[in-house]
Amino acid sequence: MRPLALALAAVPLLLIGAAPAPMSQFERTIPLPAGARFVLDADAGSVVLRGTSRADASVRATSTVDDFDAKFRIEVKDGPGEVRLVSRKRRGSASSWFGLFGTNDSNLKFEIEVPQATQVRIDTAGGSVRASGLRADADLESSGGSITASDHQGHLKADTSGGSIRLEGVRGDANVKTSGGHIEARQVEGKLAAETSGGSIDIQDVSGDLRAETSGGSIHIRGAGGRVDAETSGGGVEAAFTKGNAQGGHLESSAGSVRVSLDPAVDLSIDASSSGGSVRTELPLKGTTSRSAFKGTLGKGGNLLQVHTSAGTVELSAL
Repeated sequence: MRPLALALAAVPLLLIGAAPAPMSQFERTIPLPAGARFVLDADAGSVVLRGTSRADASVRATSTVDDFDAKFRIEVKDGPGEVRLVSRKRRGSASSWFGLFGTNDSNLKFEIEVPQATQVRIDTAGGSVRASGLRADADLESSGGSITASDHQGHLKADTSGGSIRLEGVRGDANVKTSGGHIEARQVEGKLAAETSGGSIDIQDVSGDLRAETSGGSIHIRGAGGRVDAETSGGGVEAAFTKGNAQGGHLESSAGSVRVSLDPAVDLSIDASSSGGSVRTELPLKGTTSRSAFKGTLGKGGNLLQVHTSAGTVELSAL
C-alpha cells in the first residue's frame, strides 16, 4: 500500500506542475473618429493586427503576470487626426519569477482589430508584428522581432532591427528594411524597395519597379514586372523578368554569380561584365563581346540593363 500512497500523493504535484501559467489582460473598445489614424506605441510585446468590418477599434492585451495593472500601464490618448494607445512597463514592478531566466516581458501580446480603411502605425520595442486585412496605409516597426503583412491594400512601410520581414498579397507600394534577417515577398502589385543587412532576399511576382539590397546574403527574384535594381555584397543574384518587360535595371554582386532571364523578344541595351569570371549568353545579342564582357543590344536596343560581378559568372538566358 505504501507505494500506492506515494503515487497518489504525487498526483497533485504533477497537476500543479502541468497547470498553465496565469493569464491577466487588458481589454478596451476604442471609438475611432472618421479618418483618424490608429497608433500603438509600446515598449514591449508582440502585436497581431487585423482589419475588419467593425466601426471601432478593439484592443486585447494579455500577459502571464499575476497582476497586469501592476506590471503595465496602458493609456488611450486622443490627438489631432489620431487615436494613440500607449503601453509602458511600470518601473520597479515585479515580474513573475520566470523573468529571472530571461523571458520576454511576461509574454505580453496585443490583439487589435480596426476598421479596414483605418491608417495605422504600430511601434513595438519588444516583439513581432503581424498585420492582415488592412485597406489603408500602414507603418509597422519593431525593435525586437519579425514583421509579417498579408492581404494589404495601401502603402506599406515595415522596419525591424531584429528579425525577418514577409509580405504576401500587397496591393500598393512597399518599403521594407531589416537589420537582422531575411526578406520574403510574394504578389506585390506596386513598387517594392527591400533592404537587409543580415540575410537573403527572396521575391516573387512584383508588378512595379524593384530595388533589392543586402549586405549578407543572396537575392532571388522571379516575376519582375518593372525595372530591377539588385545589389549584394554577400552572395549571388538570380533575376527573372516577366514576358514583355523591357525596363532594364542594374544587377551587381561582389561575392557571387549573376544570372538573368529575359524575354528574347524585347528591346534592351545590355552592358554585362565580370571581374573574376566569364560572361555567357544564349540570347540573340548584337555587339562587342569577349570572355568577360559584353556590350550591345537585344533586339533594337532600348533601356539599359547593367549586369556585373566581381567574383563569379554572368549568365544571360531566355525565359
